[in-house]
Parts: sequence; structure tokens; C-alpha cells
Amino acid sequence: MHRRDPHDSAPHLSAAAATSAPSAPHNAAEVAPAERYIDLGPIGSGGMGEVRAVFDGKLGRQVARKAPRVGVAGAAELLAREAAVTASLEHPGIVPVYDAGVGPDGAPWYTMRLVRGRSLRQVLAETPELLDRMALLRLLLSAVEAVAYAHARGVVHCDLKTTNLMLGEHGEVQVVDWGLAASGPAGPGGGTPLTMAPEQQRGEAPTPATDVWAIGLILMELLTGAPLEGPATREQVAALALNGVPLALRALLLRC
Repeated sequence: MHRRDPHDSAPHLSAAAATSAPSAPHNAAEVAPAERYIDLGPIGSGGMGEVRAVFDGKLGRQVARKAPRVGVAGAAELLAREAAVTASLEHPGIVPVYDAGVGPDGAPWYTMRLVRGRSLRQVLAETPELLDRMALLRLLLSAVEAVAYAHARGVVHCDLKTTNLMLGEHGEVQVVDWGLAASGPAGPGGGTPLTMAPEQQRGEAPTPATDVWAIGLILMELLTGAPLEGPATREQVAALALNGVPLALRALLLRC
């Protein structure tokens, strides 16, 4: 079972990458495959993979490129599977895969949209007032719709959390980091310990209800303004003093 580092970073644009991007070549068709991507620096890393900003010299744009972490057992296989699963999910709320290949070292990599924005966790940390946080429910609903699409395609994310929901500069929402997603009868399993559903913690096969549990925890963080400090139980959620939260939202939270 793979347990995700709770501080995994999603692919988003760094200030250094934004200022150091080269210009597009005069003739994109002349760019050799080995010279197509120009490294612009690291974006983030997690337990299994590393993400860097790169400039695509063929199409003249910045993208995020993910590769497995060196020396981590099983990372290459997981990353190749993540690329395939993510590429199969064509939805505006799911980060798109642009390209994939194998490096000179034999390790797989793939490129995806470079998300310009912040995670929901970052936004919540800067939003102390409940009414302002409740205004973010529209964005959470967009993420839920993307997850529902994945479920209709037979894919369970298995690692939903506020750091994996990216909010763009123009109101767009992207669900990222599908590295532990379950597709079909088999999947890598595991997740982030603090947000794992009870059946995940027991080592059982994930179902769409597994993601619903995680969405409930995201909703709880949005309503309380504070991230989890330990694994939550339904009894703890029911005992929360959610002053000012409409009864319908409380019922939805408990339902999740």
C-alpha cells in the first residue's frame, strides 16, 4: 500500500519559471525531439514523483513535466500508470496530459498543463471569515463534478484533499495528482493517512464512496477553516460546533 506524503506539491507555475521562459523558435517543426523541452526549474515533489516547469520549444509554451523520483522503488511504474489514467480523463476540471515518453535513463515522464494558481488549502489559509469561505463552495462543486465524471469512467481518485484542488487565476478548478487512482479491479491503493476513508485504512478496495468521504473532509476544512490534525470519524464531525453553517450543509457534510 502506498501512503502519500501529505505535503505533495501539485504542478503550478513558480515565479522563477514565469520570468525565465525562452521565446518560441522561428520554426517549431525544426526542433529535435531531444531538444524539445528546456528545463525551467523545480515546481514540487512528493513521495513518488518530481514536477518541473519546462518550456516546450516545439509549441512555444510552458508546461509541467513529471518524472519518478530517483531511487524510489515502484515509482516509474506508478508514474507510467498515472499518465495513462489521467490521459483517459478528458474533462475541463482534470489537468490534461500533453505528451509522454521515456528519458535517456529509461525512466518514464509526461507533460501536462502548468496550472497557474493556488491550491484550495492555500486559499483557505488566507480566508478567515466563514462567509468568504462559503463563497468557495461553487469552486468545490466544480471539482466534485470532475470527480463524478471520473467515477462514471470507472476511476476513483483515492487521494482527494485541499492540496490537490488547484484554483486558477480566472476561476478555473483543476483536480490534480491522480497517481494513486484506482481504475478497474486493480490499483496502487493507499492514500494520505489523514484523509483516507475507513475502508482504505483497512486495506479494502476503493469505491466511489471512498472519494465521497474525502470530499466530506474537504468540505469540513472549508467550513471550519482549519486542516485536519488527525484522522476524522463521523462522530467527531457530528460534534463540530459549526456556528453559522446552514443545516443543509451540515447534513451534506455528515452524508459524505
